[in-house]
Amino acid sequence: MNKIFFLLLLFTAFSFGQETNTNTKIIRGFVFEDYCLPAQVEVSVKGTDVKTFTDADGKFTIQAKVDDVLVISSFGERPIEITVTEKNCYTAQLFKDTGLYYYTKKGARKTKKIRRKTIRKYKQGFYDCND
Repeated sequence: MNKIFFLLLLFTAFSFGQETNTNTKIIRGFVFEDYCLPAQVEVSVKGTDVKTFTDADGKFTIQAKVDDVLVISSFGERPIEITVTEKNCYTAQLFKDTGLYYYTKKGARKTKKIRRKTIRKYKQGFYDCND
């Protein structure tokens, strides 16, 4: 009985003695598509299961370590890889692979409205990456 208790105590001590990763930091950033439109894409850390999605303004936050690689990808666009440095904020621009754009008049008006709203937010400092 004492041997089982000792082994259980030893196993518990080793499980709590694991080193935690303290150099992980929160990275934030913004992703834009062509024509200054906020992009709704997936942002992930290469080689791990950590991923997030941008919001309607193209803004994201994710936990990563220095020298990790952020992969920003979306369907129909070339993925971008950004190596994490000491900076805490990044801005990325996605470009469509095909270069073909088919908009209806209603879609074109909506795109212009979103672009004007994005430019207004940019001028107000919403998209600033001041570390």
